[in-house]
Amino acid sequence: LLRRARARGSRRRFDVSGVRGVLDSFEIVEFNAALAAAAFEFVDRFLLSGSDAAHLATAAALARRAGRRWFTFATSDLDQAAAARWAGLRTVTPGP
Repeated sequence: LLRRARARGSRRRFDVSGVRGVLDSFEIVEFNAALAAAAFEFVDRFLLSGSDAAHLATAAALARRAGRRWFTFATSDLDQAAAARWAGLRTVTPGP
């Protein structure tokens, strides 16, 4: 957004203090060999795309670390939701 505004010649200043607060609540997870192996298992077992499998492998690792009862995996992809349940995650599938 900032780049687009500058490209249009806007000199308006943006307050990003709220964004920093949100970003500080995120945890960065290094995608390592163990996560890659888990992702490959999701691809093989559930035919997920690589990115869906990587997201799910990372979520499962975070859930183990944080405690599963505090973790819910949200996805609109029914196959990914099935894989998440197989991995022991509570799921929610938004939609009609």
